[in-house]
Amino acid sequence: MDFRLKHLGLLLFSFFAFNSLSAQEQEKKTGHIIFKFNTDSALVVVDYDFSQDTMLTSGDSLELEEGMHTFELNAPLSPKITRRVYVLEVKTKVIEVNFPEDQISIASVQNNYASKDYFGLNAFILTDSDSEIYYRGQLIGKGFAAIDLPEGSSWIEIENPNYRGKGIRVNGLPFMKVYEHYTRPDRNTSRMLSFAPGVSQFYKKNYLKSALSAGIFYPLLIKSIGTQINYNSELDDIDQLIRLYEGADSEQDANSLGTQVELKIEEADDTKRQRNLFVLMTGLAYGIHVFDAWISKPKGGFREKRDLDFYINAGELPQGVHTEITMKINF
Repeated sequence: MDFRLKHLGLLLFSFFAFNSLSAQEQEKKTGHIIFKFNTDSALVVVDYDFSQDTMLTSGDSLELEEGMHTFELNAPLSPKITRRVYVLEVKTKVIEVNFPEDQISIASVQNNYASKDYFGLNAFILTDSDSEIYYRGQLIGKGFAAIDLPEGSSWIEIENPNYRGKGIRVNGLPFMKVYEHYTRPDRNTSRMLSFAPGVSQFYKKNYLKSALSAGIFYPLLIKSIGTQINYNSELDDIDQLIRLYEGADSEQDANSLGTQVELKIEEADDTKRQRNLFVLMTGLAYGIHVFDAWISKPKGGFREKRDLDFYINAGELPQGVHTEITMKINF
């Protein structure tokens, strides 16, 4: 009998609990958000739940629970726009978004969910114009490649005729990712480094010039500093001898100290001439280095960094991939 009562009580508790939850579900307060875009459509992510992204056309609406919500809006060729809106019960709010005018750039497609859906690709790879890009042993582009990578990690090989090839690890993601990997030196970086002897040439992979510049300049610089230290030390010795000479107790001591002062002055003058010579040679070596580092070019030339739109407008995308999008103008 006790068992039956317990069983009946458990059933009644379950029944009331279920009815209570059902009532709570029915009592959820919801409101509507209408989206208006200046593009045909946009991809909307609510509260950072990227697994539930929704492609909406201008004028479509979403029903959401009452409360504060964050909306990330992505158009294929525009940077992401974020809005925070408080949804009210049985109220309809309008979110109007004017995406910037279409422009194909790294900033507009990087980490863009809509770009991935629009192009049907999830990776653009940019490198030097003369570098070949390989994926799984197959040539997929020169200077630029567009590919839809499988989920997970992959390996891309980049080979350049003038520099050692290298590999980069890439990931198949649910949004567009742009990878930039260059092997040629950059002109501006090279010139900035030209003020440090040997560094610019090393950066440009001119290793012999780098060794010569560093091997000549830095020993001269050390020698210049060393002779300056010696000269200062000898001047201190002269000052000390002069003080002793002025305080000499006898003529014999004064004559001896006077002779030492004269010898020290001659030594100091000789050290000064050496210092001036090393400073001149150091300055000359530095000037030659800076001039050479500024005008010399690396093997194969400097980096030619082309914008993303150069390759896309040149028809470098796989066949069937979109390169245009329609904008709607609201008057």
